[in-house]
Amino acid sequence: MPEHTANMLERLHKAHKIARENSGASAEYMSTWYSKTTKPTNVCSGDSVRIYNAAHRSGRCPKWQFWYGDVCAIKRKINDATYLVSCPNWREDRLIHTDKLRLVQEFSLH
Repeated sequence: MPEHTANMLERLHKAHKIARENSGASAEYMSTWYSKTTKPTNVCSGDSVRIYNAAHRSGRCPKWQFWYGDVCAIKRKINDATYLVSCPNWREDRLIHTDKLRLVQEFSLH
């Protein structure tokens, strides 16, 4: 009986390893494809941006909700589609995809 259990455990570990490798490769492919289809955001280090938040609030019509919440600052560009963003409301900086960012427009009345 212990021999059968050890054999079964070894096969399960092999299957888990194969599934994990395939899942990682699939995630990498999907990430690359998703990043190719997004419009690049022209932001630089230090720019103020708003972050997209898809949380639905009960009792409010989605049509009238403001989907871009916290005003944050861009710390640095990681690659063409990812930025390191810092926000006073967060404990630590986060990596945010370019399609979740909206540049804060500065208006002057002159």
